[in-house]
Amino acid sequence: MTSIEAHEYYMIEEETLNIYISKVDTTGCIISTTVKDKKISATKQLISSYINYHLEEKTQPRNKYINVHIFARSQPQYLFTKSSNNLKKHILDDTGLLKWWKKVLGQAFTTSTSNNLQNVRKWYYIPGYASESKARSLIKNNNDDDWIYGYPYNNESKVDDVIPKFDDDAKARWLDHLNDNDDNDESDKINVKEFWEIISIGGEFSGEKIAGFFWVNVERSKSEDLYEAVVLENLKKNVGGIMVEEEEFIRTLQKFFELEFCNEEITLKSKSIEMIEMEIKPNDDTVQEETTNNKRKPNL
Repeated sequence: MTSIEAHEYYMIEEETLNIYISKVDTTGCIISTTVKDKKISATKQLISSYINYHLEEKTQPRNKYINVHIFARSQPQYLFTKSSNNLKKHILDDTGLLKWWKKVLGQAFTTSTSNNLQNVRKWYYIPGYASESKARSLIKNNNDDDWIYGYPYNNESKVDDVIPKFDDDAKARWLDHLNDNDDNDESDKINVKEFWEIISIGGEFSGEKIAGFFWVNVERSKSEDLYEAVVLENLKKNVGGIMVEEEEFIRTLQKFFELEFCNEEITLKSKSIEMIEMEIKPNDDTVQEETTNNKRKPNL
């Protein structure tokens, strides 16, 4: 089994979709598939399919801009309780995870079947490693690719104005920390460059810990003949998955986290329990427009 947790923020007026992939995890009991004599992991396939789903105009007709955000931090387990006890689970170390994300994201956009991508820009940044040469050396990646080392924010911009806040994100925690400990509202005077200098010396980046950030910004061409009725009909048909209320979603997650995935036998048992006890009835009501009240407006 493999799973991702992703948050989607639709900025209707800006024709922008911001995607934050906050967690990726496996039970250790997954099977790789073979394509043209090459093994491809289920996790890579899941991420690639998820991203490509959102790049297609028929599934996201309203969004001209799509921005993907990743915070990569190695942990023994994220979504599957006790899966770290499974000896078959391959847990990447800090640098291995950074290299993995860089490769997976690069391939996901390179192999996209969407033919309406006008511009794709990719950044990665490892706090504490100011130069690209040090970062490449760290993750043993010296390929001359189209990644930009840095971040998609102007160094002189005020951090409160340009950096979005997502759930379970190191940047958001630092922004909250600065605001909570600042009686004189000095945090709104900190610029982007100063923020990255501060973030590199504590929290997830203290001691020998290494974590990184990835951003991919996509600009798409849009068909001029998509009428409003067609757009809404496509949204209803292609929203995917099961739509539920937030309360039901949280309840389901809580039940899921009570299950265990420490070995193959228990994983199969937990999977069966999940399918039986966590049945969610799809919402047959008219698909409502998806909006979000994010604490900070993502404005990449």
